Amino acid sequence: MDCAKYPTPTSFAAVPITGAVEIVRICPPATKPGLNAPAQVDVTAVSEPEKMQALTAALSESDGPSPSSSPVVCLTYGQMPVELLVKTADGQWSAYLPRDFCGHWLHPLVQAMQAARA
Repeated sequence: MDCAKYPTPTSFAAVPITGAVEIVRICPPATKPGLNAPAQVDVTAVSEPEKMQALTAALSESDGPSPSSSPVVCLTYGQMPVELLVKTADGQWSAYLPRDFCGHWLHPLVQAMQAARA
């Protein structure tokens, strides 16, 4: 799994990841030319089962619910774009990152990615 070979998709279709997850690779934009960010991180099921469980659970969540009232105020802050590549015995995927109604990644996913980098 080479981070540089997986461009950020402009469209995607939901496809369930099949097979037991072996590796989750966090590919920050440092793998893209001209950007300065943390290096890629691999989380493996064998050496880091707790981190793997947190990442796969966070990636399995649905997007956050839409608010029931209007107008909605969303905080403006930037999240460094990343790709999460997932490898199983059945294949490799670029994972969708679950988001809230403002387009920000869900908190459990952010926590799991931060823990994986620690």
